[in-house]
Amino acid sequence: MKNNSSGFVKGYKDINLFYEYYRAEGDSKARIVFLHGAGEYSQKYTRFAEWFSGKDIDVYLLDLRGHGRSEGLRCHVDDFNDYIADLEMFLDFVESGDDRKKTFLVSHSIGGLISIFYALSYPNRFQGIVTCSPCLGLSLKVQPIKALMVSLLYPILKKWSFASHVRPHMATHDQWLIEKFKDDPLIRHAVTASFYIQMTTALQHVKNHAADLKTPILVLQAGDDYICDAKVCENFFQQAGSPDKQFKMYKGFYHELLNEVDREIVYEDIYKWIKPKF
Repeated sequence: MKNNSSGFVKGYKDINLFYEYYRAEGDSKARIVFLHGAGEYSQKYTRFAEWFSGKDIDVYLLDLRGHGRSEGLRCHVDDFNDYIADLEMFLDFVESGDDRKKTFLVSHSIGGLISIFYALSYPNRFQGIVTCSPCLGLSLKVQPIKALMVSLLYPILKKWSFASHVRPHMATHDQWLIEKFKDDPLIRHAVTASFYIQMTTALQHVKNHAADLKTPILVLQAGDDYICDAKVCENFFQQAGSPDKQFKMYKGFYHELLNEVDREIVYEDIYKWIKPKF
């Protein structure tokens, strides 16, 4: 039986951020805050939320600024730290009712980059972070001429939008999900120049400071990832300084691990990792 609600919470610079809350079916043991990937929104992960709420864990799905039902220019961010400020404000909201529960941050793709970037500044805010196919490097390369133009003309073209070339069939084998969101107007296949520049800056920061990461981390990577670079992800894990870290590669899985046909294998691995930390 579904037991969820939704609403808006104020983010940085008064941006209204949309969220959904899935209350644990039994006595809540912990909470998960979930961050989605670029160009999508949290409704794609309702099956994830329902599964974990059935394991007595509260789940909060947040639409990033400029995504889904949250406010802001589509797939745009002025500064990557805006995501960090939004997350900090959302966590204050989530924990205001009960700050005694253990909080875990679970994320996908660009949400994974945000999670790690955040944890480098706030290492003790979460009991642990789980990143699924985190965006730490791109398999889907931006055309060199386009990247050069964006870099050289960035002050002028900050809000200029260009195609990401990400397509649904690259992300999952689940045909039902592909069809469900194929024509969804809230799904975007373009990002702004500012989003791209801020993302690449954050990528470099995370790469340079991997050894400084102290938060417990579970890194889950798709074996057949045509969007983010699996090798870069594995290299990051090897460099990560957290004394409590674990890595798993899923052979044959596409980018969206949590939306794959065999997604419950991934769910179980996440649950097994976080349960002892309650």
